[in-house]
Formats: sequence, structure tokens, C-alpha cells
Amino acid sequence: MEYAARMHYIERDPCRDLAQSEKPRREKKRVDFLSPDEARRFLKCLDGESLFWKTFENVLITTGVRRGEAVALQWRDVDFEGMSISIQRNCTPDRNAPDRLHIGATKTGETRTVPVSRRVLEMLLKLKHKREAALGVALLPDSFVFCRASDPFKPINPQEPTRWQRRFVQRHGLPNVSPHDLRHTAATLALESGASLKEVQSLLGHRDASTTLQFYAGVTEERQRQTVEAIENLLA
Repeated sequence: MEYAARMHYIERDPCRDLAQSEKPRREKKRVDFLSPDEARRFLKCLDGESLFWKTFENVLITTGVRRGEAVALQWRDVDFEGMSISIQRNCTPDRNAPDRLHIGATKTGETRTVPVSRRVLEMLLKLKHKREAALGVALLPDSFVFCRASDPFKPINPQEPTRWQRRFVQRHGLPNVSPHDLRHTAATLALESGASLKEVQSLLGHRDASTTLQFYAGVTEERQRQTVEAIENLLA
């Protein structure tokens, strides 16, 4: 309701008139993510897939961008020299007409710049050259990175990555994770690598750090064990 009022879908949030005890409680969602070993196996299995999907999945798992944000990436958003991508927009399918896509602002309405590893940038560059060779023309800055095969100015449907990944994990016997779970994975791996909560919040584009902590910051069993051993070492 707060979101609907903020986006002017409704005039005001009616829940503001409720006492705190009357407000419905939000159940904490179960967070699915890949452990470091599972993530490495996931990436290894991608080596046998097409360059298009290998690149798309690597962007998700290493940067934590949303599925729709990755779909809406244009080549002008990729800074090969600065080794980053600029998250400017989001792509969503029309609920009443799934084939019709809506490209608008990001979920928070804000833009952000996300660092990209050299390995993933090399994939993006190869993808660009391959697409240019197939089309026989140079891709313009406002063409989409993950575009349809026949039209560089039309992105793929955001539901396509979900369908593709479902088949991919089944084919390789991997944990049943969705594209959004790769966002959870990126956040968890970042925290385990030593990033602060604030840094992960900035990477994911959250307004509130509590959102990052509640929904995206999983803790692996190995990390828990290391924490217990650290406490034991202090006591010893």
C-alpha cells in the first residue's frame, strides 16, 4: 500500500489508519542461494552453453542485478574502459499481453553503476562482436545487449531467462534456483568475500539496508562454522 501511494496508484495508504497491532505481519521469505562450491559448479556447467546465456547468467551471478535490469541493458550502459555497467532501466512484461514489454525506471526509481569483472566484460565484448557479425552491421549504443536474434532494438522477454534457467539446472542436476536467486547468491558471496552490508546494499540498489539483510544476505553453513570456531578461539 505504501508503494502504491508512492507511485500514485492510490491517493493514500489506508493502512496508516491502523494501529500497529492491527497491521498484517510480513512473513520472512525463505532465501535460496548457491554456496560458493555450488556457484562454481553452476558457472562450470555454463561453459557448455551458448555465449548468449553464458554471458547473461554470469552478469546476474557476479553483479546481483535484477533480471529485468539485465534484460534492459543497452550497449551504451557498458563501460569497457571503466569496467562497469550502468543500471538505468528495468524491463517487465505486460500482464495482460505477455508479448508486450514495458521498459521504464528501475524498481527504486534510481540509477546506479555496478563494477564488472574483466572476465565478464570479455564475454560481453565477444557477444557484441558475434551479434554484429550475425546482423552484418555495427550495433548502435541504444541497441539492447540481450536482444532478440532478429532485432537489436528489441530486448528478450524477461520471462525467457526464467524458463531457460529452469531447463538448465534440471539438465545439469543443479539446485533449483531462479534468476532472482542468483541475485541472492551475489549478495551472499559478496558478504562472504568481506564486503560490508552497506557495500552490498549499494551493489543491489536497495534504499534500505534492512531489505538487504532480511532477504538477500544468506549465510552458508561453512561461514557459520567459521564463526563458531572464531568464538571458540577467542574463548580459548
